[in-house]
Amino acid sequence: MKRLIGIILLVFAAAGFFVAVKDIVRMHGRGVNADQLPQRPQITEYTERSSCEVEVFFFYVSTECPTCDIIREEASEVIGSLEKDEFGGDLPRIIWSEVNVEEPGNEKYILDYGLYTTTIVVLDRNNPERWKRLDEVWNLASSRDRLSDFLRSEIVEFSKGCER
Repeated sequence: MKRLIGIILLVFAAAGFFVAVKDIVRMHGRGVNADQLPQRPQITEYTERSSCEVEVFFFYVSTECPTCDIIREEASEVIGSLEKDEFGGDLPRIIWSEVNVEEPGNEKYILDYGLYTTTIVVLDRNNPERWKRLDEVWNLASSRDRLSDFLRSEIVEFSKGCER
């Protein structure tokens, strides 16, 4: 009896998953006008211009999540505190964007970046095919210092590989 109930629950879960994926694919296929996309707030935009432009996305959902809040806070603070010498003298333009993937028009990011949870994605704006999803933030969120060091290191290293 327990096995039958387990199988029924598994079937319902699988059906729900496939319906959600079908809806996302259907919405993604429709396309989105540029004016429908949310405005991306810029927290840090350095005045010394560089040909390197890096966008750091914080992808999230509406559900309350204390760990997500820690990840958001640390990433935002790291971006605001980056210094020119960390980049070997060529300071990139770094843009911070927070995107709720549940809002209409943002479903495309789920497919584009293989999102399955709240996370950080670093994108080379000069070469949008080059990006990195930083899923490790979840393992490091219990230590703000380790999380901050990880984010700083990943953003700096990623920026060094920018197309110039």
